[in-house]
Amino acid sequence: MRETLSVAEAQGCTVAVSVERRLAGAERVGDHRTSTLQDLGRGKPLELDVLLAAVIELAEVTGVEVPTLRTVHAISDLLALRSAARGTRGHYRHHRHGRHGRHGSTR
Repeated sequence: MRETLSVAEAQGCTVAVSVERRLAGAERVGDHRTSTLQDLGRGKPLELDVLLAAVIELAEVTGVEVPTLRTVHAISDLLALRSAARGTRGHYRHHRHGRHGRHGSTR
């Protein structure tokens, strides 16, 4: 979250809710499975462009380092490949506009 906030600030956004407050809110929700985790379990496509790739692209534009986001993105790619290798229904499609042009690529 801190890396995402750094990217937002580099874009001129003011973030009103702190990381600590967001984490406290998530703790109050209790034990639950996020929609992304549910999608993974069901073999559905993971919609990580909005969550990861878009922020990474903005980080490249602003020059902000986001090593944790890049690592999580790489791991999610591996999960998707593993899921596809097991023959699940889902696939993972992501775009990296910064490296593959405006229309992205499919993996």
